[in-house]
Amino acid sequence: MADQAEWLAELRYVTVIFLCIDGLNYLAHDALEQVQLVMHTLQAALYHYEGSVNQFIVDDKGTVLVAAFGLPPLTHQHDAMLAVQAATAMHARLQQLGSASSSGIATGWVFCGARGNTRRRDYAMIGDVMNLAARLMQASVQMPHGDLPPVICDTTTYIGARSHLAFEQLPPIKVKGKSEPVAIYRPMGRVLTTTRTRTPIIGRNRERTLLREQLDMLIAERIGGVVIIEGEVGMGKSRLISDVLEQAHELHVITLAGTGDAIEHNTSYHAWRPIFYAVVSSRSAAR
Repeated sequence: MADQAEWLAELRYVTVIFLCIDGLNYLAHDALEQVQLVMHTLQAALYHYEGSVNQFIVDDKGTVLVAAFGLPPLTHQHDAMLAVQAATAMHARLQQLGSASSSGIATGWVFCGARGNTRRRDYAMIGDVMNLAARLMQASVQMPHGDLPPVICDTTTYIGARSHLAFEQLPPIKVKGKSEPVAIYRPMGRVLTTTRTRTPIIGRNRERTLLREQLDMLIAERIGGVVIIEGEVGMGKSRLISDVLEQAHELHVITLAGTGDAIEHNTSYHAWRPIFYAVVSSRSAAR
């Protein structure tokens, strides 16, 4: 960052996580080792989804990690989804260490830049999104979650992640600094992006005919095959796959689906895992 500080200031669209950690004993003889282990665990979970640690705070309000998705040099098309997944993963890993956590997530524009003077400064995010994420974290601490992760998010985060994750809408809550109750959502797990839809597909007649012929051949002659669909981002590949899944469903053809993930490219057989799980589960149920 040498000689570049004057270029740091900017407005960025980010997803912010405030995560409160419970269960740390700062009076214990190994308190520093505990904190180091917790911090290392949180970093591993967060960096897996390519997020950034902004602050690790210990004060009268407790122990809080502030993280963000969308800070330079890492930005993604689905930062909101990645943030929710990261918060869920951090909660699971803290549970393994015997610590509890609660998270609040909010998405929007913040001012990012250096805060301080030439002798001491830090990289800060300033904006209403920061306040909202902190308020949601505090609300998450006080509400029951059962077996679900203690993570709640705002509407903007929900909209950015709902195509990949399932959510439960909770009753709106009143938070400090907002005149109206705030709508909140709780993640409930991942969903496949190739869900059936009734929206009619426009064009792609040649591709649809080819896929229908493959389905008919499978039904009539029990002959399978491989079809590779390639195209630029936004060209309608997912919609075309949804269309063939709809046709298969109407023909009573059993379908299994798996999806790749850029974040999980180092995870062995990630795209095949839901398929393997469905096959094993169906065989177990049949016994």
